[in-house]
Amino acid sequence: MPLELRVHLDVPFTTVPTASGERTLVADLWIPQTGKPVPLVVYLHGGGWRGGNQYHPPCQPRLFDRGIGVAAMTYRFSQEKPFPAMLHDCKTGVRWLRANAGRYGLDPERFAAWGISAGAHLASLMALTQQKPEFEGDGPFAEQSSAVRAVVSWCGPTNMVGIFEGRPPVEGMMGLVRDVIGGPFEEKRAVAEAASPVRHVGPGSVPHLIVHGRNDPVVLPYHATDLHEALQAAGAEVELLLVDTGHNVECEPAAAATERFITKHLLG
Repeated sequence: MPLELRVHLDVPFTTVPTASGERTLVADLWIPQTGKPVPLVVYLHGGGWRGGNQYHPPCQPRLFDRGIGVAAMTYRFSQEKPFPAMLHDCKTGVRWLRANAGRYGLDPERFAAWGISAGAHLASLMALTQQKPEFEGDGPFAEQSSAVRAVVSWCGPTNMVGIFEGRPPVEGMMGLVRDVIGGPFEEKRAVAEAASPVRHVGPGSVPHLIVHGRNDPVVLPYHATDLHEALQAAGAEVELLLVDTGHNVECEPAAAATERFITKHLLG
């Protein structure tokens, strides 16, 4: 029998500066009522770092039926402020969730992150920099941790340097990433390196499930294999699932693997 859900939509968690003024960032929370604090998946949407919204993350009913909540958050877009602003926003959101765990019935010790496309990039980066204070930003709730226990990455960019050199070019991605790093690659190489999840892999890296389309024409599959190889070399727990899709990997194998991986790390 499905669990009762408590839903909180468009809950503001911080207000941040942008190129045109200020923006209030919000979260949507779906919390199954289990009678005890529930583990939580922090969902980060895609949209090329330029658009998208937090509504309707996939796999919700399957996670809810397991007693796992979902919090889907917004973050600043590249035209509002370049990297690392959007990463700072994601970390602020996680800290806010921990600060309000009692209010929403959450278990603050059992958080995972799951993102799609640009959101997957941010989910991985958020987890892989959690031992690096310089990536936390100066947002509120500084007394709380932004750490997560596991990451699910669906079709996420991981090697921002490779987009410009050494790999097959995809002009659309190059344009999007120029906006993220705040200018031409030749001038912003250090920012591109800092914005690359593969550059932050090391001992103790957070477990990852990486799902990617074999025929993805936007985020080429080397992004998945590069991160997989880096995590393997560091001795981290990592799973790679290549599916027979393009950039949209929403399919039964991806959903089943995501449910299994999140359940393992939040309920196991």
